[in-house]
Amino acid sequence: MKKTLIVYHYIPHYRKAVFDELLLAGDVMLAAGENANNDIEIISLEESFHSSEHVKLVNCWFGKETLWQKKLLLLIFKRKFKNVIFLASPYFISTWLSALLVRVMGGKVYFWTHGFVRDDSLKERLKLYFYFLANGLLLYGHHARSNLLKKGLPAEKLHVIYNSLDYDHQKQLRDAITEQQQKKVKKELFNSPEYPQLLYVGRLTYHKKLEMLLELVATLQKNGIPVNLLFVGDGEAKNKLVELTKHKEIEPLVNFYGACHDETILASLISSSDVCISPGEVGLTAMHCLGYGVPVITHSDVNHQMPEFEAIIDKKTGRLFERDSFESLYQVTLEFINEPIGNIRMNCIEEIEKRYTPKIQAKLIRRAIEGTNES
Repeated sequence: MKKTLIVYHYIPHYRKAVFDELLLAGDVMLAAGENANNDIEIISLEESFHSSEHVKLVNCWFGKETLWQKKLLLLIFKRKFKNVIFLASPYFISTWLSALLVRVMGGKVYFWTHGFVRDDSLKERLKLYFYFLANGLLLYGHHARSNLLKKGLPAEKLHVIYNSLDYDHQKQLRDAITEQQQKKVKKELFNSPEYPQLLYVGRLTYHKKLEMLLELVATLQKNGIPVNLLFVGDGEAKNKLVELTKHKEIEPLVNFYGACHDETILASLISSSDVCISPGEVGLTAMHCLGYGVPVITHSDVNHQMPEFEAIIDKKTGRLFERDSFESLYQVTLEFINEPIGNIRMNCIEEIEKRYTPKIQAKLIRRAIEGTNES
């Protein structure tokens, strides 16, 4: 019998590597649905994992956030797992009841969660009541842990497990890319491949404040420092960004590549860039770029960032600027271009290998549910 059950709403493609690591010991089962409430790339349980290692749930979405997962309560009642790890959302109604059932039956409940990232958010207050259902919280970062400590949760319940992508695959692709290939990619993307290449990879959404990047390119150009800007992704803000590019007359310097889910192609696009810039919050984009040795520039307001932001160390794995300040973004980018950070590529890779790989994440999850907290 499997002693640990992991319950997710669905399995995002980027989670497969860490689940593969968790399943290696043979004592873990996955339970998830296969229909999402957004356009994120998900994977099929049956196609991706051995049949004995998963249970397919039926997701019933109500609006954008509220979820009921059919078959979950029955699965927990019949199998009597020692530990159940839930992807924690207070809007998942079946999770409230399932967590209570696990506790009543003598099992332990763990919530895999962002925790309190934005301490001043009214929505976060609901989470506090929700979190009291759990024996432990598996957190992506230390800022969330600090916020929860301030809310009165005991330190022994708070376990930082970080985050990860498929780093082994990234490393394989990264090691195969030559300098000659990088130059070839730049020539294919831009008319002037000798210019520094800025990158944004991710969804093109309004809250990412991507218009700041176009203003950055235009201002640098005006001041005699031309750069190229590569957008890899698609989204609601694309048309407005394209129009703004034309208005600022910087079309030769901007490439809207579009969405890409092929990691081999992504590896070449990211590796050909000098730096990734995320004017708004930065999440897994940081993991993605640092894994290829590409530093990240983003804002420094931890209360308006995602947990992965913690991997960006100023003047070591990237640069930080004052949130919503174009002047600060411009100055930091200018410094980055004019004053290269020594060993920055290796700094980025070392930071990922120290904390943000599937092996490390799986190890920390196991350590948490086995009762050892070294956060």
